Formats: sequence, structure tokens, C-alpha cells
Amino acid sequence: MRSHEVTLYASGDSHTSARLESVTAKATSLEKKPAEYYLDYENLLISQAYKDAKEARYDIIHSHLTSRTSFYAPLVDTPTVVTLHSPLNGQAGRVLLKRLKDQYYVSISNAQRAFIPDLNYISTVYHGIFVENFPYCSDPEEYLVFAGRIVPQKGVAEAIDTAVVTKSKLVILGLVDDNENSYYRTEVLPLVTKNRPLITMKGITDLGKLYQTMSRAKALIFPIKWEEPFGLVMVEAMAGGTPVVAFARGSVPEVVEDGVTGFIVEPDEQDNRSYKSYKTYKWITKKKGNAGLVEAVERLQKMSQEKYRQMRENCRKRVAEHFTVEKMVEGYIEVYRKILEGHI
Repeated sequence: MRSHEVTLYASGDSHTSARLESVTAKATSLEKKPAEYYLDYENLLISQAYKDAKEARYDIIHSHLTSRTSFYAPLVDTPTVVTLHSPLNGQAGRVLLKRLKDQYYVSISNAQRAFIPDLNYISTVYHGIFVENFPYCSDPEEYLVFAGRIVPQKGVAEAIDTAVVTKSKLVILGLVDDNENSYYRTEVLPLVTKNRPLITMKGITDLGKLYQTMSRAKALIFPIKWEEPFGLVMVEAMAGGTPVVAFARGSVPEVVEDGVTGFIVEPDEQDNRSYKSYKTYKWITKKKGNAGLVEAVERLQKMSQEKYRQMRENCRKRVAEHFTVEKMVEGYIEVYRKILEGHI
């Protein structure tokens, strides 16, 4: 913990090397009860943290709750810094508009800031992984992979269409969201059924098998239809050497280097926020939307073995240089230093 004393406010069944403070024995959010049930306990836990802070127990409070601590932060002298994990164009963002300067904010991508550019941002700190935990594969198998929740904004149907047009096998590793199961039933499942055995739906699997499946893929297809704040699955795939083919939405242009670690495709939507700031961006794939995804996959398929192997090496190298736990820790320590020393 870099010699810092850390207290974690979380459920009593949490595994941590920090000192643990909790108000429940188990994680209440995992219980099948109305949201009000676990939200009340979360607020109880937050209030306990700020009550302790009022007694001068801490130098800084680091919150991972997008808007919830904004109700408590102005009540104590201890500064709060919040890592923003969610898009800011919803209810949480509307709350934060009322608290522009009461907390410090860390974005997880620069693109995430677009909806509320005037928040009291102190830094952007990218998520990090332990690269050594991800198996590297230089000679993958001939299939594409999709990994993520089976919801419309993740673009599962678009990934299937891309695989069908390019005559590529596609492995889908995904969680069917209970709130979006109509999308799975009406749009995804019929496509899977119609195009078997080209399309394989594997659902949820353990992390070891997940990382192995991603690392052996020809490419990760990431046709997101929303402003993804970060997209950890892109980093996890690249750690295994797997290039990413994705729409330029949200953080994608910050994570993927077009033509080097995969291909970034211009979406059909003309009002897409994520690439408005990339006016000088040179699209390697010339087509937009689904046609652009197809073009990108075909480029990968036509690459020489030497060039393609180099792209896979580039993927691993990019993660090792930009998206490690060590880089993330350094970023947060610098955030704490700036706040506590007043260099802001």
C-alpha cells in the first residue's frame, strides 16, 4: 500500500489488506431485494465514513460512488476525491452539476468529461491491470470474440452481423442482463440460432477461461453504441495480444491506437460526441458503421503473418506502457499529493 494507511468502507465479507469498516456482514446489493434496501445500507456506510472523517481520522477520502458522496463532502474539512466510473449524461451527472466544486474528480478517460466539462477535475487516471495475469498468444485461432453484457448499447447484434458478412467464427462471452432480456430474446438469440455453428454463445465463464478465449481470438469486436467511459475489456484483450475493432465512441480513441493495436471505425451517427474533438483524426478504415467493421475485419484477415504478429506485439506493449496497476497507482498517488499539498 506504498506505506499509506488505508481504511476501506465496504461490506463485512470483503477481502482486503486495508483496515475494514462495515455496517453489514455481507454485500446487500447481491441480495434479491428492492434497490431501496441496499441503497439505505450504502448511505449508512457512507455516513459512517464521513462521521469518522469529522473526527480527523483521515487526510483524504477517496470515493468510487459517482454522486452519492457529494451529499456529504461539504459537511467535513477532509477533502473528497471521486473516481467517476459512470457516464455523466444521466441522473448522477445532474446531481454533480449542483456540486461542481465541492469535491475533486478523477475521470477514467478524457472523453468521459464531455458531458460536464466544468467539474472540478484534478486528473484522468486510466484503469490498470496486472499484465502478467493475462496469457499472451502470438498465433491465435481463426475466430472473433465479443465480451460484455448482452445489452443494446454494447452492440452485440452488430458484432454478429460483422462475423456473418466476413464469414468469421464469433464467440460471444456475455451476461444476459435481466432488465434487457427482451433484446437478447428478440434480436440476439435469433441471430445466434440462425447462424450456428458460425456463432457460439458461451455466456459467463471463469476469468481464466475468459482471458484464454480472448487471447486466442483473431480480434475483439467492440461495436459500442454509447459513450463508454473506459471499456476495460479492450485492455484485457490487448494484454493477450488481441487487436480491437471498435467504434470511436467514448474512450476508444484513447485506448486503441488506430492501425497499430487494432482499427477504430467511424460510427454512422453524425452527432457522436466521442470523435467531435478528433477533427484531425485520420480514419484508416474508410467506411462507416457496420460496413466499417466489416472492412476492418477484412483488413486483419488480409494482413501478412509478419504484420499481424507485430500488431499483436503492439497490443501487449501498449497495455504494459499505459494500462497497468502500477501506472494507475502512480496516478492516484499524484492526485493525493496535489490535493494535500495544495498544488491544484
